[in-house]
Parts: sequence; C-alpha cells; structure tokens
Amino acid sequence: ERVEERRQVLATLAGVFDPRTLPFVARLLDDAQLGREAMAAAVTAAENVGHLERSVARHVLRQLADSVTDDQLRARAERALAAIDQQAGRLTRWEIAGPYWVDGLKANGTRWDVIGMSMYPAVHNWKLLNEQALANMNDMVTRYDKEVMMVECGMPWDQPQGTRQFLTDLIQKVQSVEKGRGIGVFYWEPEAYGNWKGYTLGAFDNSGKPTVALDAFR
Repeated sequence: ERVEERRQVLATLAGVFDPRTLPFVARLLDDAQLGREAMAAAVTAAENVGHLERSVARHVLRQLADSVTDDQLRARAERALAAIDQQAGRLTRWEIAGPYWVDGLKANGTRWDVIGMSMYPAVHNWKLLNEQALANMNDMVTRYDKEVMMVECGMPWDQPQGTRQFLTDLIQKVQSVEKGRGIGVFYWEPEAYGNWKGYTLGAFDNSGKPTVALDAFR
C-alpha cells in the first residue's frame, strides 16, 4: 500500500511546474519498487521544466533514452532531449535576454512607448510560462516604467480548449500588471487554418471557422 501511495504522489509531483521537481524525481530512478512510474515521472518533469534545469534534464533523459525498454517512453525522452539541445546557446530567458537588448537600446538614446513580448507555449507548460510572463512584465515595468503588451501568442489549433484556458489566464495576468501598465494581448495569425504554409498555431479549424479558443477575447 505504501508503494502505491508513493507512486500516486510521484505521478502528481511530476506534473507540478516547478524546477525543483526534476532533481527530486531523478533521485527516485534507482528505486526498484517505483520502476516505470519513476521513469515516466522523470520524463514528464523534464518535458515541463527541463528548460529551467537543463543539466539535470540532459543527464536524466540521456540515461532513460539509453536504458528504457518501453518504446513510447524512450521516444518521449529522446524528443524532450532534442528540444532541450535545440535551445542550447540561445538567450532564452528574459531575465538575461530582455535587459541585454533593452538596456542596450536605452544606453544608445532610443525612445519607445511600449515593450512588446511574445510566447508560444504548449498545453503541458502554459501555466508555468504564463507565471513567468507576468513576472517578466512586472520586471519590465519596474526597470523602464513603460507599458507592456503581449504582441504575439499562439498554441496548436487542434487544442482549442487548452488554448482558451491559456488565453483567459494570460489576459487576466496582463490586466494585473503593476501600475496598470499591461495594455493588451494579440493572438498571432488566428485565421490561419488548413496547415497554411506549415503554420499550425492558428485559432481556426480545418473548415475555416474560428474555434472556442477565441472565446477568451469575448
């Protein structure tokens, strides 16, 4: 019974969007009693927060990709590893990239009214990324005393319910930005449909009709 309880806790913990979950779950991979549940939880945690704990995620995912016998689980580990490796070397975190660019503009006398931001999350990580986006927007307001706006965002067209939840939450967060400086949200190319030029992050279905995702703007 205790083992079953641990398995349930492990499955729940893996879905928590917190970078501390990955190192914790990784320590349980050698627990023979947890077996596949620990491996699946480690992959899920790496998918969710691997971009925040890259060194740990790489180690865990490479270990799983080399040792797991479950084809589906190994494929997930390999995809997650490829995604993390693809981001390597980029300025992907706003606390580094944002000031790097905007401070440079400011130092050279550039004048601007609004700071525009963009994000394209997945269904499994939009909650975490929305929290980070709000922190970033508040940081920009504190640093530069300018209005901020989400000028691009999108999610897969065939996940409209998740996209509506993402947008509803994002709009609320923009409205909550400090000093009332959050001024709006734009969805990028919502009318794209039918795999238009390979773009799949619109908000219209394959018949050319808008999905419930756009209800967030009502």
